[in-house]
Amino acid sequence: MTRVWLRRGLAADAHRLVLALAAELAGGRPRLVHACGRCGSDAHGRPVVLCTPRPVHASVARDSSGRLAVVAACLDGPVGVDVEGAGAADFPDFDAVALHPSEAAGDAAERTRLWVRKEAALKARGTGLTVDPRSLAVQQELAWLVDVDLGPGWACAVALGDEAVSGEGPVALEVVAG
Repeated sequence: MTRVWLRRGLAADAHRLVLALAAELAGGRPRLVHACGRCGSDAHGRPVVLCTPRPVHASVARDSSGRLAVVAACLDGPVGVDVEGAGAADFPDFDAVALHPSEAAGDAAERTRLWVRKEAALKARGTGLTVDPRSLAVQQELAWLVDVDLGPGWACAVALGDEAVSGEGPVALEVVAG
């Protein structure tokens, strides 16, 4: 079973949350750096936790209002997380910027749920939004994606990267919230 640990808190505390979670899982004194897959910069991009003796894969999400941060960590391989306030993806051009040709989205809650699933999956793949979200059909392409219940008013999803899924057969993904 692959486990993903989640922590939530204020958006301003996201990096502190990642470091605390990494220290809890791997011990030692982890450091957090960034790696942009597009330009190679260490000033922004995917969070990378540097720690020993065990690597910790991490993902950080902040809702578009800047209130909430959710961080995810996995010891087995890449992980992606995304969070938004319910209805955040309800805007007129959503279909044009987000939907794969095989997808349809209904109400505001469904659109936002679809968006957080896509962004979590793209983060788990290591690309984030450098890949056009319209190229990904989450219902067809993703077996290792789960919605996370953060309570009313929030949409959240966690996805595993291919490297976190090993062996044959179905994957059991357990999300451990804290």
